Amino acid sequence: MIIQDFEDLHSGETGIIVGNGPNLTEIDLEFLCDYPTIATSSINQIYNDTDWRPTYYVSLHNLDSDRRYNNVIENGRSVCFISNKYSHLVEKANVLSLRKQTIKNEGQLKTAYRSFINNQGFSSKNISDYWSFDISDYIIAMHSYYAMAQIASYLGLSQIFLVGFDPKKYNTNHPLDIEISNYSNDKIGFILDSLATDSPLYHIFHGLEHFAATRGYMINKNLSHFTDQYDTRRFSYILIEEMINSHELASIMFDYLGINAYVVGSQYLPYQHVHPSEFESVVGSL
Repeated sequence: MIIQDFEDLHSGETGIIVGNGPNLTEIDLEFLCDYPTIATSSINQIYNDTDWRPTYYVSLHNLDSDRRYNNVIENGRSVCFISNKYSHLVEKANVLSLRKQTIKNEGQLKTAYRSFINNQGFSSKNISDYWSFDISDYIIAMHSYYAMAQIASYLGLSQIFLVGFDPKKYNTNHPLDIEISNYSNDKIGFILDSLATDSPLYHIFHGLEHFAATRGYMINKNLSHFTDQYDTRRFSYILIEEMINSHELASIMFDYLGINAYVVGSQYLPYQHVHPSEFESVVGSL
């Protein structure tokens, strides 16, 4: 099995990118079994609640210290994409390694995309530093979702649904934009406000909890996944900015590539919106 085997493997099909937000519990996960799915991060935490397993699993993180991937790789039911830096750690038939190419400045990346569109100079030649058209060569590493989006396009999917990406509300303004809009160039201000709003002791505890969770030491399910306690404020300013840019840039690329993208249970991400109660019927109508 090589990466090239997957180029346009799902050409014209509908696929689903699965996040780790708690609204993932609002849909029937067994329904996902009928479609190619791409998941990441701590998705294995929900395995006890469903027979569904992702078709593809993506983890470009530090596998030396992150044990979350073990359960996914070992069960053998998912094709796993990992960083080639750690390919020596797992010699499994279902594991493929990707060469990461890192973006240094997401703000400049967003400006570049807008410029390409406005000047009608949007082409694979001048966009290849920001999006991989051939993941067998390299993949652009930013937020985990951005890697999944590139893989989805490489697979040839023509319709993509995002589930598990809206942690809280369906009909409010963009909560991430609200949090950072007053601190556009003041990350220190964002951090100080965050500490003032919530107990510094809580932040220390949450940091230790996250540190332990990423290394596989968990008493319960991580409260930042699959529960109502999910709160984007607990993530750093940089991660929030990276998350926003990932979705905005991926949505532009999907438009450019002619991919129809929908998000389930969100009113703020830059895709067509579908309520969880309508998810199955909308997918079935395509």
